[in-house]
Amino acid sequence: MNEKITFQLIFDKAWQAFIIEDKPPAVNLFGSCVYDDGKGNCCAIGLVLPEGHNSRRGSVRFCTLVYMYPELFDKEVIATSSIRLNSFQKRLHDGLVSFGSWAYTKEERKQRYIQVAKDYNLTIPGEQNDK
Repeated sequence: MNEKITFQLIFDKAWQAFIIEDKPPAVNLFGSCVYDDGKGNCCAIGLVLPEGHNSRRGSVRFCTLVYMYPELFDKEVIATSSIRLNSFQKRLHDGLVSFGSWAYTKEERKQRYIQVAKDYNLTIPGEQNDK
């Protein structure tokens, strides 16, 4: 894999899947979030993990995934604190899911994503980059 996973790449893929396309969250039989549910659904992080890679099979927190597979991630992601990494995952997917479904409407999720973009200095897909 040549392209390293960045916060912007994760955000862009999650925006497309969960805001534009309104895809369902990735959960297991118990309603807990997973990177890849095996039925074609992925969480925000799972969307950017390489097909067939071991990283897709687990359900560890984002910080643990980064520590286990640093070769997949950009140096900015690797240098980010565990708390901030886990918060990113929670705010884009895990914290928006309840009992296996979205706990918020698409518009509510969109507003939360806009705040994540501000907090992580990211660009909303399709908008001009004024940085």
